[in-house]
Amino acid sequence: MLNDALVAAVSFLAGCGVTALWLGRRRGSPATGAPGELPAPLQESITAFGEELRGLTVTPEETEANPRVLEDYRLALSAYDRAAAAGSERAALAALRDGRAALIRLAARRAGRPVPIDALPPLDAGRDAPEPPAVPENATGERFLIVGGGEGAVEELIDRPEPDRPAIVEVTSTNGGRLAVTPVVRTEDETETGVDLLRSYRESSQDRVLLWPGPTHLRVESSSEEQRWSVRIRPMSAAPSLGAEWRGRGGREVLFYDGGPALLTAQARSRGFWRIWFMCGCLQDRDCRCRGPRWPAGTPGESGRVWSSEDGQRKLRLPRPGYLVLDGDEDDHEWYLSVEPVPEAPPPPRKASRPRRRPSSNPS
Repeated sequence: MLNDALVAAVSFLAGCGVTALWLGRRRGSPATGAPGELPAPLQESITAFGEELRGLTVTPEETEANPRVLEDYRLALSAYDRAAAAGSERAALAALRDGRAALIRLAARRAGRPVPIDALPPLDAGRDAPEPPAVPENATGERFLIVGGGEGAVEELIDRPEPDRPAIVEVTSTNGGRLAVTPVVRTEDETETGVDLLRSYRESSQDRVLLWPGPTHLRVESSSEEQRWSVRIRPMSAAPSLGAEWRGRGGREVLFYDGGPALLTAQARSRGFWRIWFMCGCLQDRDCRCRGPRWPAGTPGESGRVWSSEDGQRKLRLPRPGYLVLDGDEDDHEWYLSVEPVPEAPPPPRKASRPRRRPSSNPS
């Protein structure tokens, strides 16, 4: 039995290739001199990807149950080899892209989620590699960050900081033009394009929008050759704090409220339609089962969400810690939010129970 286990382990490591055995040795020092010519941020991204692989454990039993786990793992190791030996930014970025796509697929198989497919197939060492795409300005290969520019559309896999949970998509653009960010489901079994997360026409903008679990890709489309943009995927914990009041400008924002029952007064100056809705901190949206507070009689405000057109003021009840999602049809909204705590109403008095009569012992 011991010999069989040893043979299986040796065969498994051989199937993965020798890369895994050398990841530790390569930390901060790629195997060839060529990567030394790469920009320092890109070298740091290659090192970070190697560290990610070092922390990944894939067992022979797991790959025997699902051979495609081993296939994705080997693709990730091969991509690291290519990135570590790359002689150009284009080649290194393409290798990192393929490697992270392989790890995203591997994680989905392990968790039993639908497996995303890449819009572009990974490079295969057995065939001639096509020319890698042009390097966008400020591209560093940093995880959770997509950068681009110029007219046209790109589609990238979503690498979530917290799988199976909502995330914040932070979008920044400069040099004008129309910019649209659209969620896409592209898996081995399904392809579906969702509703735009945002559509901006401003000269420069920075928006935060909510991304629910489900979509596997983001499509970013720009209408201007001069436009430059970045999309960063952040965990929900990165939402700015609301505090007692908040002022902002722009079309979309996600804020975190960390308090008890309160009344939110929302004022907006706008030329279009706007809405604000509250999402419980449990992040279950419509499936939330958290207990609501006892609002005093006559407490103003709506529950769940408010909306208005153009200049307006609305009141929204905040029952507990959670997130506020601000969404406006125009890019030039001016927001002012203020929070006033509301003490919970006392519980209703308990009715005094009547004493139970003891049955009479006298015969009738």
